[in-house]
Amino acid sequence: MNRPDAEYFHRCFARIPDFDLAKTMIVGDSLSSDIKGGINAGIATVWVNPSHAACGDIQPDYEIEALHQLEELLERSEISLGAADMAAAARAACKAAIKAGWHTDQRELLVLAKEVMAREDLKYCPHGRPICITLSKKQLEKQFKRV
Repeated sequence: MNRPDAEYFHRCFARIPDFDLAKTMIVGDSLSSDIKGGINAGIATVWVNPSHAACGDIQPDYEIEALHQLEELLERSEISLGAADMAAAARAACKAAIKAGWHTDQRELLVLAKEVMAREDLKYCPHGRPICITLSKKQLEKQFKRV
């Protein structure tokens, strides 16, 4: 069972305490799995579309070019999430993806890397882990226990 199967989402929802379908939104760059899955599960959908591709038959509720537009979109939408809700959602999404064995494909990694490197304000993931760090040669060798 995977996206876009509604059952996939419903099983995830069942694991979230005090889950509220009305306050739920999926953000993804895949029309066929993320957006179609959100539609099947009855939640709001946001398509991250940096290349301005046509969406065809699958119609997302919202469309953005880059993730930094998400905060503004949330402010304008009917879904209002506080900072604590956003942080909890980010942690749940990350843990669920890891537990499900979800692997990011090369295209997704490239888009993400370009986004992170282009922005000064993206230093940490939503749950506080550093996204990029700079290590000296000595620090790197220490990490691999070579000094």
